[in-house]
Amino acid sequence: MKLDLKYPFLTSGIPKRNTRRRDLYMAISMTVDVPEVSESETNLAFRTKSKCRLNFADNEYHGGVFVPAAHHVAVHTGGVDLRTHDGKLYRRIGSEREIVADPHQRINFNLGRAFPHGIGGHELEYGANISFAGTGSSNALTAALIRQYDWELERASVSDGRVVNAWPMTMAGMTRHGSREKMDFRDVMPEISDIDAQASERALLMIEHQARRLLAIDGDIWMTCRPPCILVDVEEEHSLATLTLAHAHDGFDPKLSRRYFALDQVDAAREYLRQCVTKTPRERGEYQALEALPPFELFSSKIAEYDGDGEELSRIGYALASECNRYIARTDTWIEGNKRDSLDAAMQAITETNYALGEFGDVTPFVEDLCGAWDYLGRPSTFCHVGPAAAKKRFGDILIKRASRLLDDAPINLGRGPSFGTGGGPSPR
Repeated sequence: MKLDLKYPFLTSGIPKRNTRRRDLYMAISMTVDVPEVSESETNLAFRTKSKCRLNFADNEYHGGVFVPAAHHVAVHTGGVDLRTHDGKLYRRIGSEREIVADPHQRINFNLGRAFPHGIGGHELEYGANISFAGTGSSNALTAALIRQYDWELERASVSDGRVVNAWPMTMAGMTRHGSREKMDFRDVMPEISDIDAQASERALLMIEHQARRLLAIDGDIWMTCRPPCILVDVEEEHSLATLTLAHAHDGFDPKLSRRYFALDQVDAAREYLRQCVTKTPRERGEYQALEALPPFELFSSKIAEYDGDGEELSRIGYALASECNRYIARTDTWIEGNKRDSLDAAMQAITETNYALGEFGDVTPFVEDLCGAWDYLGRPSTFCHVGPAAAKKRFGDILIKRASRLLDDAPINLGRGPSFGTGGGPSPR
């Protein structure tokens, strides 16, 4: 099956009417040849038979008793199947029509766009949360690339926000991502001089790696995915913390209050959920904790193999090193001794890290010093999100304590990559 897709593309060069080299961040069109198999050639690995939804009820009285406004979990029929083929775990993305043919479906699901998500958002991509099977707005086909490119562009930036600065910026009143979506690299390439061939080749390699994750099963498009796990997420707008089933994160997750646990760590997940909603006396507002865990069947024990603690420790190291580096670049603040050496070494490990390609530099030996440097610099968080604004200090404390505990329990070589490979299959044409 051949699909005409668009992917994000990052290189550098000198665009027309520019006098200096710029990071070039735009879409590129690809025809991808997706291998086809029948469902009988795959194996069912994981299944839920119901899905959840959050309902909100306003303040009301029941029998003369005041019931405050709150969210409630409703359970509906339906669910999620995960299947294995050739040693890889897959989840369904959508039909061919939903991805490339039907413009109305593409508006609803954003599966045909290279840049579907909002600027600076932290939302999961479509289908990443298993309990709420239809939530998320970002394109699952491109989410890992977007996260990697955004992180690379911003971890050395002097910016104090999450608006990624690269060319093109905005055109005709569109957002940055709208401009990037509209501009196809193949079309504008003749107007760009001194294009970085090495960066372009790397971007094409990353796209090819993502394209190899696709598989057509009985005509529907499936994609290799991270293993299922327990997710605790905090929504600041509604002061709501939820415990759900989800896929382990596909790429660098800058929302540090969001945590992932192996399927057999539900007690640890509940304890973290309790910490999230236990506020200090000075903290404004009230937090609500909800569980939305539909019953599941596990047909393959291998897919439950997920090193959540190891990946979390690495993520903390990547996040704190990036934040410290951004702060120092912006303020020219000086730190000395072991903390400076550890920050430099951690940033070198980060240059070796590419989530989209499954390559990871080892940052864990520097996490303790990074926690100290981050605290010394006032806990900057301009690209990463530590926690709700009213509880930022508390969530920062939780983060540092979590890092310390994970370091105490850490074996060697934690967080080195996903449990399931993502290679093998189609190539862009």
